[in-house]
Amino acid sequence: MESQHSFSGDPKGEFSSHKENMQNLGRKESVPDSGWLKYDSPLLDSALDPTELLKGLALQSFNRSYEDLIPMMTNEKATFDLKKYIETLLEDRAGQALGVEFGGPARRLFDGFTPEFFAKSAGVTLTDPEYFQTYESQRGEKHRVIEGDMFSQSTMQEVYKWFDNQQIDLIITRLIGGTEYLPTPNITIPHLKRCYRLLKNGGVILTDLPDEFSSDNIWKKKFIDWLEMVRVDFEGVIDIEVSLCQRSMRLNKLTGAPQELPLLQG
Repeated sequence: MESQHSFSGDPKGEFSSHKENMQNLGRKESVPDSGWLKYDSPLLDSALDPTELLKGLALQSFNRSYEDLIPMMTNEKATFDLKKYIETLLEDRAGQALGVEFGGPARRLFDGFTPEFFAKSAGVTLTDPEYFQTYESQRGEKHRVIEGDMFSQSTMQEVYKWFDNQQIDLIITRLIGGTEYLPTPNITIPHLKRCYRLLKNGGVILTDLPDEFSSDNIWKKKFIDWLEMVRVDFEGVIDIEVSLCQRSMRLNKLTGAPQELPLLQG
């Protein structure tokens, strides 16, 4: 990173300056507090557990989180179906697709897809509280919860190992309740670079954005400049949709896309 506000990466390398802070935030052995209420939530609203709703847990499905980014699946009415969108996008990989969530165990997430659509799936989470381990994934040995700091190289090595060093078709990073606690631009950008490198051509990233990207500050300006650069210079090979209101982004890596995520320089 060449200057304090350049949109090009982690100034201290591999997120090391935030590791202890992340570990402290993640030490939750019982029911999470109000900042982390969407841990292990389902793919669709229809799978929400009423008993957990009463306890204030799993209040928002992944479909609800990213509905602003999902293309309308029918012309008859506004139907935003994340399951249908992903399975249509990756239909030529059905039975072989690979998917990962960074920031949660992803048990309910991948249980929501058509059985056997994903050959392997994983959830990467700093800690997996015993409270949530009572839910048993229907995917059995095809799904793994990897406990570790998702910003560390050692955890990423575990991810690569689980997926046999293959690139991934679906990558989700939904740190609901977490992003406002982090110095996120310096963390989000390097993590997004890693996810992009890990993403297979034709695949999709769904991610939260830092609060700073929706506020009137230098980070928002840099982010808007970056979006414009990607949309103009990489039209047809990188497709991006952003909801600043929901602080979320969808990135599709298409045929012909550069191997590394394009970033602003300077």
